Amino acid sequence: MLKYLKPKGTIIIADLMFLNETERMKQKEYYMNIGRKDLWEIISDEYYTDIEELKKYAESLGCRVKLKHIVNFTWIFEIEK
Repeated sequence: MLKYLKPKGTIIIADLMFLNETERMKQKEYYMNIGRKDLWEIISDEYYTDIEELKKYAESLGCRVKLKHIVNFTWIFEIEK
């Protein structure tokens, strides 16, 4: 998407994401500690974007990034060229 983004264009992604790998592992530990391995298996079976990596990539291309945490793993990630 970034390849086709025009100057002053915006990409908005609202999805399930983790801030980084450390936060992903904290969530895994949390679910294991409360005896909900079943929930973690559902979560780990899907792809979740690493926000810090995506932010670093977008900024390396000269884009501005805005983040908003909604709830749990839900984030809004806005990229502007």
